[in-house]
Amino acid sequence: MRPVPRFGLVRSIVGVAIAYGLAAYLATSLPGLRQIGTAVWPSAGIAQAALMLGGLQLWPAITLGINFYDLIHSGESILLLGVLGPLGATAQAIVGAWLFRRLGGGNLLDRVANVFIFLVGNVLIATQISCTCGVLALCLTGHLPWSEFSSVRWGWFLGDAMGVLVFTPLILVVAQLQRQDWQRITQIRWQHSTRRSLLRTLWLGLLLGGSSTVFWAKTEADLARYPLEYLPFPLVVWAGMQFGPKAAVVGSFLISAIAIGGTAFGMGPFVAKASSTQQSMLFLQAFLGVITITSMVLSAAEVERSQSARSLAILNRELEQRVARRTAELAAQTARINDLLHNILPASVAEQLASGSQTVAETFNDVTVLFADIVDFTGFAANSPPTLVVQFLNDVFCTFDDLVEQYGLEKIKTIGDAYMVVGGVPKPRSDSASAIAYLALEMHRAIQQYRKPDGSPFRLRIGIHSGNAVAGVIGMKKLVYDLWGDTVNVASRMEALGQPSRIQVSQATFDRLQSQFQFERRGTILVKGKGEMTTYWLVGELSNR
Repeated sequence: MRPVPRFGLVRSIVGVAIAYGLAAYLATSLPGLRQIGTAVWPSAGIAQAALMLGGLQLWPAITLGINFYDLIHSGESILLLGVLGPLGATAQAIVGAWLFRRLGGGNLLDRVANVFIFLVGNVLIATQISCTCGVLALCLTGHLPWSEFSSVRWGWFLGDAMGVLVFTPLILVVAQLQRQDWQRITQIRWQHSTRRSLLRTLWLGLLLGGSSTVFWAKTEADLARYPLEYLPFPLVVWAGMQFGPKAAVVGSFLISAIAIGGTAFGMGPFVAKASSTQQSMLFLQAFLGVITITSMVLSAAEVERSQSARSLAILNRELEQRVARRTAELAAQTARINDLLHNILPASVAEQLASGSQTVAETFNDVTVLFADIVDFTGFAANSPPTLVVQFLNDVFCTFDDLVEQYGLEKIKTIGDAYMVVGGVPKPRSDSASAIAYLALEMHRAIQQYRKPDGSPFRLRIGIHSGNAVAGVIGMKKLVYDLWGDTVNVASRMEALGQPSRIQVSQATFDRLQSQFQFERRGTILVKGKGEMTTYWLVGELSNR
């Protein structure tokens, strides 16, 4: 935010006022845009960007802009609205710019933190002012019943918030673009047939062509009813990585403009899938929010990455000067590495690696493998915040880890929400099958304490098989102790072909456990790669034990 020179202050105020008024006029007067104008109110974004770029001294431009709009727009004049409207719009822009500066925001695209400051201060907080003042004026003058105050205010707020969210970052980015930046972004000429120019041409063509195809499809066409609205989105991400963050923001602007135009004239997926105009506006607002926020975060992250790279180069140079002092710490670091090795690998395997063994691999003749999978986890993860999903998996797997340690078994790995355990590895044991069976029953009891958002308990699907396997360590940098063989594959099939809250075991495992545990015969099932196999449900421990 840099102040405008005094000699150009008046010219800047007039220019912003004209832009504000014309944007409001276009949003509410052109055919096709009347229904969408208030859903994405561009004037709010223009006002906010003007004060963030030129300083709070440009505030008279907003009042002049509203008066200019009233002058060129034919509509009913409401005296109180003519007072509270400009007051609210001006206060909104001032508060937004002030909050952004007060909360520590600098250049909007310098840091991801600045993006979140903008979203909270400018998009969520400041936009509460204009909608409150405007709707209050309508209710006080009798043009709107008080019963509709909340609903109308909510729609007004969304329009201002989307206007600030969509247009303010774009204006700020465009204002920062240098002439050479525009040439790099818009260059589509065949200059020397370089790979980069070809990529720019291909990107721009795909972006415009794909966006137009999706958002300008007629509602009666099948294309409009497919969920293709985010099809052009990967192009924005790719542009940010290939051409820089500013190209990503420009790309999101092009997609947003095409989406707004198509929806305004009754075309595209938002109109086709909506049951009402209001619903199509909500679809559009959500889409524009995702596109714009992602572009902003991508831009800020790219700047931070570049700054981090420069800082890393400086640190590397300093590191070369500290090599002598680091020599004394080598012994302590080696000890820590050995401790870590014992934490991620079985003790006997870690000792072999520490002694200098290059390859650790062994065949085990009698092991029992368990696979467990959380039922309906994909749906839970899709409808829950990422932090909640990660915390849930961490709690569940920590509980399972304690049970594995309690029964002297070895956890091999987790894959998403799947959990793999083996008994009889790396130290052979004659009771590996029974230890796995006890573990499976305990895991079913343990999962009951975890509840979904609707209150229902989580459930497991578990499969067990016994046989031969090969175990060993793979990897050079990230060591992994893993298990291979037909036994592993069949155990995985037992889990995949099982049922929720049931423990399916193979004939081989049943033969080892039938004298200790209670089973129900499931019958014959078709197992990929094995043909028909007889399987059983593990019910529990025999009551006479």
